Amino acid sequence: MTGNQELTADYTATDPSGTAAADLVLYHGSYDRPTGMLTEPSRPVCTPLSATAQRCTATLSTHDLLRLGAADAGTWHLAVVADSATGHVEDHDIATVTMVRKAHLNTVDVTPEPVTKGGRITATGTLTHDDWDGTAPSGYAGRTVKLQFCKGTSSWTTVATGTTDTGGRVRIGAPAPSGNGRYRLAYTGDPGGPILSGTDGVTVR
Repeated sequence: MTGNQELTADYTATDPSGTAAADLVLYHGSYDRPTGMLTEPSRPVCTPLSATAQRCTATLSTHDLLRLGAADAGTWHLAVVADSATGHVEDHDIATVTMVRKAHLNTVDVTPEPVTKGGRITATGTLTHDDWDGTAPSGYAGRTVKLQFCKGTSSWTTVATGTTDTGGRVRIGAPAPSGNGRYRLAYTGDPGGPILSGTDGVTVR
């Protein structure tokens, strides 16, 4: 997650005596001593469902994430603070959200070029992820990266895998293809869909 984005939460608050406000807080760490916290910039919009229930929509801004560091990635907890006609209720863990730093794969480099039929190729690349503290992206260590091959208009096929080192670098060897085609790297270990590199064409002789 990068930049200033918004998270929307829909929830229903009920109480036999009727409900008033039901505010949300997204926090990291413990509720009593959070290491990070996102609150609503404005009051939630609530619609009565009955005399005892209302459905609310709240928007949380991620602007404050720009002041957090890499250690704040991971599981965040959603807490609700509600008022009723008879008292005050807090629930500190009604849901969880996983926040990850956006990952990037640089363009794959495949050698040798051209490659001899029946030989082997070596693909190298680097997997990084953004840092929320404003520094340059850092290496994403210990992650599994796939080497994929595509011949002509056929679909991409995983031909080998490798693990990134402490700097996020990966080096993957594989048998040479039977014909010309393209290679790419793919990382699928984080939520939000695959992270793909650019492609590198290979000529087979």
